[in-house]
Amino acid sequence: MATTYDLDMIAAVDFLTRTKGLAKGDTIGHVYFEGDYGANALQGSTWAAEKAGLKIAGQKIKATDTDLSAQVTALKKDGVKAILVSAGPAQTASLVGVAASRGLRVPVVSSAPGFAPQLMKTPAAPALTAMLNIVSGAPAVSSDIPGVKAMVAAYTKKYPASPVDSGALSGYSAVQLLGADLKKACEAGSLAREDVVKAHRSQKNVDTGLGSPQNFSEVGRPAALSTYVLKPDAKAAGGVVGVEDAHQAPGVEEYLTSKS
Repeated sequence: MATTYDLDMIAAVDFLTRTKGLAKGDTIGHVYFEGDYGANALQGSTWAAEKAGLKIAGQKIKATDTDLSAQVTALKKDGVKAILVSAGPAQTASLVGVAASRGLRVPVVSSAPGFAPQLMKTPAAPALTAMLNIVSGAPAVSSDIPGVKAMVAAYTKKYPASPVDSGALSGYSAVQLLGADLKKACEAGSLAREDVVKAHRSQKNVDTGLGSPQNFSEVGRPAALSTYVLKPDAKAAGGVVGVEDAHQAPGVEEYLTSKS
């Protein structure tokens, strides 16, 4: 929602250098899925690391890889001072759990798809709480943002047996955005596919009350450039709490210009 994985990793590198003491010459590990998700994320981390005078030690994995012992061994040998994760929850749990058990207790930052609240009921929970942060284009489900609180209350009332998580927030936001597009298309007099797309692309400052306003008018450019930083919390709705509110990491505009 809003940002892309490369921008999230630029924000992650910025977070590490600002708050975790990383300095020029340090090495950051990046464990990433093969394919578009991981490749896009690696592009962002590599660009940000080069700008900050850091090195990236990449470890490409498959979605079927759920034991990351070998990757942890390699990253420890590389002397990494932090690790980025662009994979799924199972991979994040394995990476953080193994790293903690082997003495590689360094900061870990994951993209939003790399975490799920169910992880806080696994043996990896203590290590995740101590070591993991999450970069996300969406706020924590436990946020005090009025729109988010209202969504969580309505969801919990409707589905009391189902935990509300970032997926519910993302889906709800997407439907809100679609509703705004359809309303605009109706006002213009047509619900033909091309006219709905036109209405969508005319939206320059859509604020659903669920996070950062979004601009869909520029094809090929992320709808929003600001990223939240979250951390695991087993007691919070959605299993995470906010660490930093949405903000645009330094260099994002320069990076996007370099891509165009």
